[in-house]
Amino acid sequence: MIDTLLTFKEVAKITRLHPSSLRRKANDPGDPFPRFYTYGIRYARFKESEIKQWLEALEPA
Repeated sequence: MIDTLLTFKEVAKITRLHPSSLRRKANDPGDPFPRFYTYGIRYARFKESEIKQWLEALEPA
């Protein structure tokens, strides 16, 4: 299965968080928010499956 890579803008739309908040959460080792993957200087993406997992974990049981 191939995982879709999402931009900061796409993740911001899904999570309703500002892109700078996404970067701050992703770089905080104590935060369970998924890390982004870099493929060069200006290419950073999130895996869609990891974002979905994080959102599902937020929902009350």
